[in-house]
Amino acid sequence: MLTPATSALDPRKLKDSVKTIYTKYLQQSDEVEKSGLDDDIQKAFCNQRDHLEKTVASLKRRLALSAEEHDKVYVKIMKENATLITEINELRKELHLLRTQIKDYKAQLTIVKKKSHPNSEEGPQKEPKLQDVR
Repeated sequence: MLTPATSALDPRKLKDSVKTIYTKYLQQSDEVEKSGLDDDIQKAFCNQRDHLEKTVASLKRRLALSAEEHDKVYVKIMKENATLITEINELRKELHLLRTQIKDYKAQLTIVKKKSHPNSEEGPQKEPKLQDVR
C-alpha cells in the first residue's frame, strides 16, 4: 500500500489506493448486508409463495365441492322435470279421455231425448255447457 505522501504526488496512484481500500472494506460489508437482505427477501418470497399455494389449493377444493353440489342439484332438477313431464302427459291423456266421454254422453243424451219426445213441440232442451258439467 502507498503512503499518503507518495499518493498525494501521483493522482493515479491515489485513485487506485482509494479503490483498493473501498473494495477491501466497504464492498465486503455491503455484500454481508446484501446477503442478509437477500436471505430476508428470499424468506419473505417463500412465505408469500407458500401462502399463495395454500390459497390456490383451498380455492380448488372449494371449486370442486361447488361443482359437485351443482351437479347434484342439476341431476335433482332434471329428475323432477322428467317426473313433471310424465305427469303432464298423463293428465293430457286423462283430459282427452274425459272430453271424449263428455261428447259420448252428450250424444247419448240427445238420442235419449229424441226417443222420449219424438213429436214434442218444445224440442230438445238446451244442453249443458262444459263449464256446467264441471
